[in-house]
Amino acid sequence: MSDNKQTKIILALKRLLKNKDFTVFFVFFVVSSLIWLLNKLSEEYTIQYTCSYECTNVPTNYFISPDDVKGINVFVRSDGFNLIKLKFSQQPLLSVNIGRLNHYRRNNEFGVYFVPARHFSDISSIVPDGVHLTEISEDTVFIKLLSKRHKCVPVKPVLNVTLDKQHTYSSPVIVEPDSVWVNGANNIIDTLQYIRLKPFTKHNLRDSLSVTLNFDVNDKINVSALNATVHLNVEPAMEREVEVPVTAINLPQEYGFKSFPIAVNVVSKVGFSSFEQINASMFDAYVDFDGVKFNQLPTKLKVKVQCKTDKVKSFNYSPLFVEYLLERKR
Repeated sequence: MSDNKQTKIILALKRLLKNKDFTVFFVFFVVSSLIWLLNKLSEEYTIQYTCSYECTNVPTNYFISPDDVKGINVFVRSDGFNLIKLKFSQQPLLSVNIGRLNHYRRNNEFGVYFVPARHFSDISSIVPDGVHLTEISEDTVFIKLLSKRHKCVPVKPVLNVTLDKQHTYSSPVIVEPDSVWVNGANNIIDTLQYIRLKPFTKHNLRDSLSVTLNFDVNDKINVSALNATVHLNVEPAMEREVEVPVTAINLPQEYGFKSFPIAVNVVSKVGFSSFEQINASMFDAYVDFDGVKFNQLPTKLKVKVQCKTDKVKSFNYSPLFVEYLLERKR
């Protein structure tokens, strides 16, 4: 709507409000509407209503899925005021004692059942004063009992964490507890390999951090703990430079090998606490003669470097290629 149209509408409304006849009409309209509404609400109506229930005394080795507890459909009668109150206020739950109900078994399903009509007085007692229970439309309510199974599974954090460029982890991420007991339906627990924590996000982390996170599970799984603590141990990162001798692999035994240069320079990124522990023995630098044709030897071979410790977060090296000399052994 353009500004010009909005201005015209506002001016028209102002003129109407200044008109005494319109003001009188509007007041009578509001009053008459309220009187009509009060008359309607004072009349009696019959409506369908869902009576909620809770299960008690469930056998130890079984549980009930919340999806199977759907409520009991009934009809109630009262005036409009009480029915509005019934619709928008929380009512008491009907307590259903599982231990006193009859059992049923069909196919692979096992459970209990009850006939709501036989519990008319119990259902009527939880309906608020002024509302009358007239009819129960449910013939039989079936409640499925699911077999419980429990096992211990690892806890898996879901982390979206980035570190400041000048920092690194001083140790792997620690989770306490690192595993928990879970129980639930057989078909769910059988396929459960681990249990996730709620996702956690943190960017440009510079200091160590411990954060307590809840488990990311639905109501079909019970967990032995409410949450777990994730420890992120962070420290300043430093560069450690070492020289690693170049060796040869897949070289026939009758040949000796010597590279030029004889070593590569490896620059690694390590945490402050591990700086002095890093040395050349933690790396392997080699050239691979697998597939090399000895009648068409290249002048240079690519060097490959492997790191043998998790204390090194990343590394690079130079040169990438070396010249070499092969000597036939006598």
